[in-house]
Amino acid sequence: MIRRADLRTAGEVRRIESWSRTESEALLTVAREHEPRFAPVLHFLMATGTRRGDALALRWEDVEFSSRQITIRRAITQRRLTTPKSGKARTVTMAGGLAADLFDLGAQQRVDAMRKGWPEVPQWVLCSEVGTPWDERNLERAWARVRRRAQKMGVRPLKLHTARHTFATLALEAGRSLRWVAEQLGHSDPALTLRVYAHALRSTEADLAFVDFGSAASGGDKGGPVAPESVSSRLQTALDGDGGVRESCNSLEILARREGFEPPTLRFEGLHLVARSMTCNAA
Repeated sequence: MIRRADLRTAGEVRRIESWSRTESEALLTVAREHEPRFAPVLHFLMATGTRRGDALALRWEDVEFSSRQITIRRAITQRRLTTPKSGKARTVTMAGGLAADLFDLGAQQRVDAMRKGWPEVPQWVLCSEVGTPWDERNLERAWARVRRRAQKMGVRPLKLHTARHTFATLALEAGRSLRWVAEQLGHSDPALTLRVYAHALRSTEADLAFVDFGSAASGGDKGGPVAPESVSSRLQTALDGDGGVRESCNSLEILARREGFEPPTLRFEGLHLVARSMTCNAA
């Protein structure tokens, strides 16, 4: 109720902030160089749009490399294992780069388990140095260090949750369907996705041929759409021919029948004026 009251009294609709692709790549570069254990967490959040708690609760049994799919079954919130926010399990799709990173991460965990004498390989995909799920305070500290370094490179110092907004924004800008993005994010209703990320939808369409009724550009007698420049080029060709005034007038009449306009009665000088005018309009 408080949230709805805030929206009614707000002076404007708040725009969700997200990183650009360039900023995202800079963040990942910094993380891989300076925080290699945190880097897979950041990559996972950016490449799937999942919430932080969903990512931290991910187990290897939830990852299917052959189909590049991940099942979100649980979440970690305030150090407690719980269900995802939606209360339902869902499947998200892995990009090729993320699948490769997770595969390498699994191999590294097996090496760490043998080197450190662990009884088994950690069941958590994104785990701490001791094989347990990330402590949220340690995660925030790692993120703060990455953010400070990336800020010096011109990256806006936003919250880690911005990774979720970045995924949704880039997906919609790339033309992914609203329903697909909603399923990836775990939204029960695509209308929620639309309200939050409407700014990322493609809204500019220049091609209005589907409502361009009755014009020359909407089609000739048989040949489909006729480009405006083709009209002026045909007229100019007729005027530049060797047949003189009569042939020029005949060509204009033929053109009028084909293109659907009624030619005026013009002298030879008028024909040149018409040709010049149509050429300029087409340009």
